[in-house]
Amino acid sequence: MKLSRFAKLVKQGGILYLCHVKGSGLWLGARTGFFRADGLPVTVDEATILAVLDFDTKTQEKIVVRELDFDSDREMFGMNLSDDAAPDIDAKKITVAAVYKGTYTTALLCDDGELVFYDETQLSPLADVFKESDYVRTVVRVTEKGGRYVVIRDGFETVAGIMPMNILTKDFLGDLQDFEARCVEQFMREEARRLRAAELAAEETGEQARMEGVDDED
Repeated sequence: MKLSRFAKLVKQGGILYLCHVKGSGLWLGARTGFFRADGLPVTVDEATILAVLDFDTKTQEKIVVRELDFDSDREMFGMNLSDDAAPDIDAKKITVAAVYKGTYTTALLCDDGELVFYDETQLSPLADVFKESDYVRTVVRVTEKGGRYVVIRDGFETVAGIMPMNILTKDFLGDLQDFEARCVEQFMREEARRLRAAELAAEETGEQARMEGVDDED
């Protein structure tokens, strides 16, 4: 976990979760992302973590720190972030992202066909993990009530949990349908322009060939 990138998330969101988890050590959270902090002792307190993240006094005054104790990593903010939770649902990122009213979301397509939307920028502290490890997997887990959330695993270890984002509203779907229709209309216009340009080019080529033929006869 890259602490400098985590610190940036904390600054952006204005909140820092300091989680002491029995049997799992220290976890750090910023907005919707929670990360296993293996390099830090579980006894780290509010003052220490703010210093470790290199926040100056002015920045510290803007950050809300919530220090919490959890009996297990199986119940953290409604998420099971244990290493042996089952089942994990395999998922792959969809190539089209959604930016709606200032909110950027990435969608995962689960193997069972469901979509999970989340803020992919929350994964920035794990950039080195994604780069250096060949065993990183992005999976989805389901709560007892059927809610879904994103989990990052490195081999057999759970290293992060990302809460989902609720972007699917009637307003969003209506705007999306309108946007799709306009994209289709624009595609058809551009196709017509390309076809007309090709026709004009063919006509010019034919005219040039005809003129060259006349010149040869002379």
